[in-house]
Amino acid sequence: MQGLGVARCVIVGDVVTGAQVRAATAAKPPMPVLAVSGQYGHPEVGAKMELVATDVAGITIPNCGHLCAEEKPAGLVEAIPLFPARAFAA
Repeated sequence: MQGLGVARCVIVGDVVTGAQVRAATAAKPPMPVLAVSGQYGHPEVGAKMELVATDVAGITIPNCGHLCAEEKPAGLVEAIPLFPARAFAA
């Protein structure tokens, strides 16, 4: 959890404490989240995203490592259109 906050802060150039990161991520966003991972990368990313979001769809792309868009672009292209139908189903 803290790693996600630290990575986000490094991108924008802020320096924050662990307490600030925990406070900023205490409330889970209400929108659906798509967590994409490769089979040989970080297949547990969906479970980890559930720590910071309430509505998570985890997709694992088979025979893929860490960089799904580079390694298996067709698998990613096939998976993404399925997300809005699942996320916004009545």
